[in-house]
Amino acid sequence: MKKILLVSTLALTALLTSCSKHEKPVFTGYWQGEDNMIFEVIQNDGNSYTIRNINGDLSAHIEGDTVLTGKNSLDMKFEMKVKADSAFYQFDTIISKYKRIDKDTYQSIFKTLTPAI
Repeated sequence: MKKILLVSTLALTALLTSCSKHEKPVFTGYWQGEDNMIFEVIQNDGNSYTIRNINGDLSAHIEGDTVLTGKNSLDMKFEMKVKADSAFYQFDTIISKYKRIDKDTYQSIFKTLTPAI
């Protein structure tokens, strides 16, 4: 009986330990939202990132290991949070959801877009 209790305790401990590990989000890559809104996140060096879409580039950096943040050309703050293959991009009170896509999909969509400006 003690052996079963010990094995059960070890199994529960292993399960809780594996669930409590905090994985850092991966911001880099290609992202697609509604209406083929796409962007690419590139890590420049260290904590410096570029968010690129058809309309240009934005500079960003990571705050607190979980949020990619920066300001747009109007000096308004934006934030991006990632969970697995989903990204949540917040600009003011608007939150848009994006999914991770591969480079070929990104490039094929990019060819169909025209700049807004």
